[in-house]
Amino acid sequence: MQTLQKRLRLQKPLSPHVTGILSLVIASQSIMARVGTACERHGLTRAQYNVLRILRGAGVAGQPRHEIAARMVENAPDVTRLLDRLESGGYVKRSRSTRDKRESISCITPRGLKLLLIVDRAVSNAENVIGHQLSRAQWIKLSEFCQRLMN
Repeated sequence: MQTLQKRLRLQKPLSPHVTGILSLVIASQSIMARVGTACERHGLTRAQYNVLRILRGAGVAGQPRHEIAARMVENAPDVTRLLDRLESGGYVKRSRSTRDKRESISCITPRGLKLLLIVDRAVSNAENVIGHQLSRAQWIKLSEFCQRLMN
């Protein structure tokens, strides 16, 4: 296993907190790349996959754009453009809200649900490979540490 200092070709050691932060960032990028590869094999980005999952959870009621944006795992600068691409692929349909005509509601289509089932399996396989790298107790502890860092 390569140390962070060697990986970054640093001459001087880093402080423990900087080492931890950089390690977390690099590990996160590695995980996102693996999940991204699983999505891309099926023509989706991670962000599009996340939108489809959010809309599946919303059911037939759907979600307005601002609610989708609030629920995204990774911040997406332009949810409207994501929805445009998903709609043009037939994975999402949009309609005007009955409460507020300025607001559109997005719903996942049967085609979107079908694609999501396929991509879910690919992402789950990638997550399982990653999941075997730590013990259950280590994952729980890592999650606790990350929760503390989010505040």
